[in-house]
Amino acid sequence: MSSTTFQFQASGKIKLPPDEELTKLDGDNAILAYTSGKMQDGRPYYAYIAVRPSLYKKFRQLTAARQTIILRDYGEVLEAGFASSPPPEIVQKMKDQYGCDPDYEDNLVKEALKQQAVFVQKKEDDRINDIVNMLKKRPSA
Repeated sequence: MSSTTFQFQASGKIKLPPDEELTKLDGDNAILAYTSGKMQDGRPYYAYIAVRPSLYKKFRQLTAARQTIILRDYGEVLEAGFASSPPPEIVQKMKDQYGCDPDYEDNLVKEALKQQAVFVQKKEDDRINDIVNMLKKRPSA
């Protein structure tokens, strides 16, 4: 996970790529996403989807809010079924074919928080050093 580098705004918030940049990535790239829930008729489902980068934020918002969506509107459905979770052979297939790691999102968040803490600490250290340098340059009274 350490190969992922995040960029931050001056406030410490993660700097997201602009929509135009994400749209440019849509052609040859996708974000592998997993979702599960219930169909309108009450049947459980699971799905692995190759979500287009420009649609991922909206996809996450809707799935997190448990909104009804048409999965194929967000990308290619790679695997899906009517069960509350995928059978072990599908999980293994997704791991083998796509490198799918069920803990990826949790690990990514941990790495982002770690890098954010370093960024914020460096900004605070720089601020304190600026104050100290300013005080050193100040003529003594």
